[in-house]
Amino acid sequence: MKPKEHERSDVLNYIAQGYSQKEACAKAGIAEKTFYRWQDEDSQFRQLVRNAQDEARISKADVRAVEQSLLDIARGFEYEEVKTEYESREVIDEQTGKKEFKPVIKKQVRTQKRVVPNVEAIKFLLTNRDPQNWKNRIDTMQMGSISTDLNITMKGDADYQFPSKESELDLTRQPKNDERPTTAQG
Repeated sequence: MKPKEHERSDVLNYIAQGYSQKEACAKAGIAEKTFYRWQDEDSQFRQLVRNAQDEARISKADVRAVEQSLLDIARGFEYEEVKTEYESREVIDEQTGKKEFKPVIKKQVRTQKRVVPNVEAIKFLLTNRDPQNWKNRIDTMQMGSISTDLNITMKGDADYQFPSKESELDLTRQPKNDERPTTAQG
């Protein structure tokens, strides 16, 4: 196999394993530019890249099987564990007449096992399947009211009256020079 063919084969194998094109190029030791040039120049190679990408994709049946396994782990499940002990027995081969040692079951113990529900699997399922009701975040919305009652003390003209309510505030009227509030310095 030519070095070029070996490099092409390597990059296709990495893509089929699920690596991105960039990662596959790095692992195969070729420049991305070279990889893209190969695809532009060779339609057969371009099709092999597509096939490798398809091979790397998980089928819908695989996804369903993984989801079912996650659901089983979240719910908990039972299974039967079988422990088998063997012993070696001497047996004579009928064709050759030679003695051989073959494994024979000495003892077998069956036990029902229970796997308890997994809290992390439960959280994962709920937050992803029903995010409206099961959020994995903290809401920071605050409720309440803010009071805007102000007490202003003015030095100078004691006849000026500040409005006590927002509805009494006239924003269109400009105060006269002697009516403007002054800031108290302390």
